[in-house]
Amino acid sequence: MRQDEAELEEINKSRKKVQQYMLPFYWTIKRSSSASEITVGVYDLLVKLGVPEQLDRWYKKAEARGELEEAREHAQAWDAVVSLFEQLTEVLGDEPLSLRDYISVLESGLESLKLGLIPPGLDQVLVASLGRSRIPDMRAVFVLGVNDGEFPARPVDSGILTDQEREELQKTGFRLAPGGRRLLLEEQNLIYTALTRGRSYLWISYFMADEEGKASAPSIVIQRLKELLPRLKETPCQLEPGPGEDPMQFISTPRKSLSYLVNLVRKYKEGDNMHPAWLEVYNWLAAGRDSGEYDYRVLESIFDCNQEKNLPCELGSRIYGKILKTSVSRLEKFQACPFMHFLSCGLGLKERKIFGIEAPDYGQFYHAALKEFAERVQKEDRDWGTINEEDASRITSEIVDDIAPRIQNEILISSARYRYVKKKLERVVRKAVDVLSEHAARSSFRPVGLEMGFGSNEHLPPLRIKIGKENLMEITGRIDRVDAAKEGENNYLRVIDYKSNRAELKLEDIYHGLNLQLLTYLEVCLKNSSRLTSGEAFPGGMFYFRVDSPLLPWKEDLDPKRIKKAVVRELRMKGIVLADTKVVRLMDSKLVSGSSDLIYVTLKKDGSFRSGSPVITQKQFKALRRHLYVTLEEVGRRILNGEVSILPYKKNNFTSCQHCSYRPVCKFDTLLEGNRYRMLASCSDEEIWKLLGKERY
Repeated sequence: MRQDEAELEEINKSRKKVQQYMLPFYWTIKRSSSASEITVGVYDLLVKLGVPEQLDRWYKKAEARGELEEAREHAQAWDAVVSLFEQLTEVLGDEPLSLRDYISVLESGLESLKLGLIPPGLDQVLVASLGRSRIPDMRAVFVLGVNDGEFPARPVDSGILTDQEREELQKTGFRLAPGGRRLLLEEQNLIYTALTRGRSYLWISYFMADEEGKASAPSIVIQRLKELLPRLKETPCQLEPGPGEDPMQFISTPRKSLSYLVNLVRKYKEGDNMHPAWLEVYNWLAAGRDSGEYDYRVLESIFDCNQEKNLPCELGSRIYGKILKTSVSRLEKFQACPFMHFLSCGLGLKERKIFGIEAPDYGQFYHAALKEFAERVQKEDRDWGTINEEDASRITSEIVDDIAPRIQNEILISSARYRYVKKKLERVVRKAVDVLSEHAARSSFRPVGLEMGFGSNEHLPPLRIKIGKENLMEITGRIDRVDAAKEGENNYLRVIDYKSNRAELKLEDIYHGLNLQLLTYLEVCLKNSSRLTSGEAFPGGMFYFRVDSPLLPWKEDLDPKRIKKAVVRELRMKGIVLADTKVVRLMDSKLVSGSSDLIYVTLKKDGSFRSGSPVITQKQFKALRRHLYVTLEEVGRRILNGEVSILPYKKNNFTSCQHCSYRPVCKFDTLLEGNRYRMLASCSDEEIWKLLGKERY
């Protein structure tokens, strides 16, 4: 209460003090009806407030600090304002004027005020271009950028007239811009002017490379000066100080010296030598003798380590739970960068949603459309491979019309542009249906699951992996399509994931844990094969199917059958298939030898697989499945242990940072201490199998 009363008393004192000046001013302005009366009222207020005295105090303080220009600004300000008041009284006089109009006139007058400042000393620095009309004689002249094409400058011939045509027209009285010959003469005059204006000192420089790093040659003027003055010494100027450079030519202002100091300290921490003078510069800046907050932040950043410490184990369990419920994509995200996984799945950071269609929306559309098409075919008890083009087109159009309003708040029907996008998406789905129809006509594999979920309350149970003695990881997800086929007494399963891009399945990505989706899906299906087929099943393959309407170069006749065959071949499924010719022919019954039109597999005439075909044996499938469990268990343990390090991977020229949305948060930069890529070596398939302890078949 006492503090509140003291604050209230202070406020009342301030109010009374302001009232002492402003109340009389208010009544003066209220009774004023002309410009002169208002001007007198404003002048009296400024005098009562002590504005002239305050400006005089500022003038003396600036002069004492040696800031002569600022002092003269304070000295001239009051006289300039009084002069403006005199002009207002003289011009407007007793003319009636509203307060609003008076304010506009006064503001315009204040904006037009100009202060005449004479240079405070005889020393001055004049920065000018060679084209300046008047360049006075100077004691010292510095000529910069004496490079070929810059000094003298090459005339740009951008006109439509030649020099001879210009001369003829000038003889008749036409006034034209100078031609190339005249410009060359003027450039020679400018060079003479630049080299002769220095009474005591002339310093000439040229750069060795431009801003893009391209080499640049010196001007012919440099060569001419060397011929005229053979004893002239040429000294290279370093942009930044090196370990053996004299520091005194680089130590200048605090801000400039700090920029050099940062790089030198970083190199010093890496093992390079540093001149003792720079340590004195650091101590001077660290002592706060320069009051800039910017300098303090820069100094602090020298020893900043852009890395996150791991979370305590108990905190990791509290965030994710003792039962880690996750998905394959989240585990792949952790393998790409633990910090990215923590931001996305631990803290739940998300990008702001924008009204528009992005890549995930296209994928959602394609998945929903293909699922509904397959379900419609099953409900009508029809075989996908026997559906004619008219029925396929009709069903596709109906499905797209039904799905479109559900995407991004009816965005696909919100404008003419998005209605065109809807038609384009319909063409893509129609093309995918055609290709999948060809698969159904030539394949013995039939869908046993569409958009099939695995997890709690789903068609299949989650994939459970024990982590340590107390923790458990449950992996859930949704499989786009599961197909089954039978060969003799054996059942085979294959999983298909729809992609709108050119996705590939590489063994090295599976080994490094960067691409575990298809293998995990296949493992879930194989573990629960009794729910999908008549009994135990074996892996048949795992594939990506590209949903696209490809543009193909076509120089021959537009035969619809040949075009359809080319499209089907272009959209072949990519993945890994069992190294069994019987299983491969279950996927493409027309394949006898040569390259398949449906999957990326090539058979020799003797029935063996050609080198490069992505096929593996049952034994190798078992090795991959064992490696899957080892990788999943390790990733789950690291997540629950609280690993959140900023550690993106780099393989060949690709890094996990290239498509990461969290770069503004982690601020990963290899120039910063603690930021290093996790380098992944590119391995051949043979090396992968050796690493897994298995030989290539």
